[in-house]
Amino acid sequence: MILDRRKMNNSPYTISGQFVLDKDWRFQNANEFFYKFLGSNSCRKADELILPEDVAYFRSAMKKVSSGPVDVIVRMKNYEDQYELFLFTIHEIVNPGVEKFYEIDYYNLINIVKRAPILEALTKKYKRLLGFEKNNYFEYNDETGVFSIYTYVNDQAIILVREHIDRWYHDCIDNRLVPDRDLSNFESLYNNLKSGTNDFLIQFSKNVFFETEYDEPISVKGSTVYTEGNKANVVGSIVSRVNRSDTLETAYYISGMSRDSFTGLYNKDAIEKYVTKLIEESKVDNLYFIMIDIDDFKNVNDTYGHLFGDEVIKTLAKILKSTLSTRGVCGRFGGDEFVVI
Repeated sequence: MILDRRKMNNSPYTISGQFVLDKDWRFQNANEFFYKFLGSNSCRKADELILPEDVAYFRSAMKKVSSGPVDVIVRMKNYEDQYELFLFTIHEIVNPGVEKFYEIDYYNLINIVKRAPILEALTKKYKRLLGFEKNNYFEYNDETGVFSIYTYVNDQAIILVREHIDRWYHDCIDNRLVPDRDLSNFESLYNNLKSGTNDFLIQFSKNVFFETEYDEPISVKGSTVYTEGNKANVVGSIVSRVNRSDTLETAYYISGMSRDSFTGLYNKDAIEKYVTKLIEESKVDNLYFIMIDIDDFKNVNDTYGHLFGDEVIKTLAKILKSTLSTRGVCGRFGGDEFVVI
């Protein structure tokens, strides 16, 4: 394919994301960047926005998707009716008794090529800055279950630990790296990683990750980063508390005790303290407080059992966390009651 630059324009909005089409190929849902990209064209069918010479490729891909995900490269109109080049990965969503939908991961190829050297330079810069602190950093991949600890030396990541989180957890306990006084905090760390808690800060009386010459107290601070499709990585730092008095006084709502252990969301007490702090310090001009409960949840438990009901609670919690990301906070008041701020 030879690209005609006169027919193409690249908006700053789109790099990658996801949108959903119905069986008639009309847009049903998308991330905010893709809606900005479409503008008033969002009311049109997808094949009407694709360059005519690419429509056949798109239609062919949509017919093949019942056998599994299909990749196709097409040019699609933006809000100014100019074409941009995309890679679409198309998935078919089939639920018995429900209308068929298509979930499409999109990648703006020209914007990705333009951004690549910028992102490479930024990555190198931040690796160098992280190396200055001489801290250890961690990452938990929700999809693979792998937990990693690493440090940076001269822009290079030096892997210190990389294994499945369950094996790592039991190894630390079995090898007596965790003293009895820190066992509850260590279990809290494990649960925060597994549940994808948005933000947490947990303190230990000694380094519970490695054998060290001195029992130096440490703080473990983490946060969950969501991508399209609700995939999550938990990332954070492991920092010595020696001569770091600022880590000793921490807001309750980012401490390990502020979490609902079942879902990883803020608990009722944390939500109340967080809202009170926002109002008292006038940090926001507009504060929206939304209460949510699950309709007929008792019927779910009675019909499918409490284990299934537990999965419903966990799934809703994960959806709330991934949807809000850094734009707000969510908590569980108890049972099937949730709150969004």
